[in-house]
Amino acid sequence: LVEDKKLVLGAFWLPRLNEFWYVEKGLGAFKNGLRLPPREACSPSYDEVVLLPSRFHRVGPLDWPGKVRVLGSSAAHLAIVAMGGAAATIIPRWCLWDVGCGVLLAEETGHRVCTIDGLAISVVEQQGLPFMVGAPNTIDYLLAHGRLERVRARMVKQRGGQER
Repeated sequence: LVEDKKLVLGAFWLPRLNEFWYVEKGLGAFKNGLRLPPREACSPSYDEVVLLPSRFHRVGPLDWPGKVRVLGSSAAHLAIVAMGGAAATIIPRWCLWDVGCGVLLAEETGHRVCTIDGLAISVVEQQGLPFMVGAPNTIDYLLAHGRLERVRARMVKQRGGQER
């Protein structure tokens, strides 16, 4: 639900896993009725996971010391990051109905939501712009030392040389 160009309410259901996610701006994020805790810092390491879309290899590789996984759902990627099951996710192409709930879940649990250049983003007002979500220190790591520069350049090239 969007009011005054702001995400205020979201729900996401994974029926095969019997997982129901719910979030309301200012009131918290929940999975199966249990409140999700605030995100703790995580150090980029071999044990940490970044979730990427299935065709990310077209813009990658990603300079990440840990594991990279693909689940095939931006909504699931965002929910898993919000609950602390992964360090970050990058979402290059999307529609608001795919990411709205997950972005609000992430915001309510203290994750950083930004463009791949590290700038603040409103997924309501900047629909379709590539973005990433993760623990703040993980996002800082990904932004440091040009780790995403090749990815950003390829995304711009795929969009016909235009940044949005």
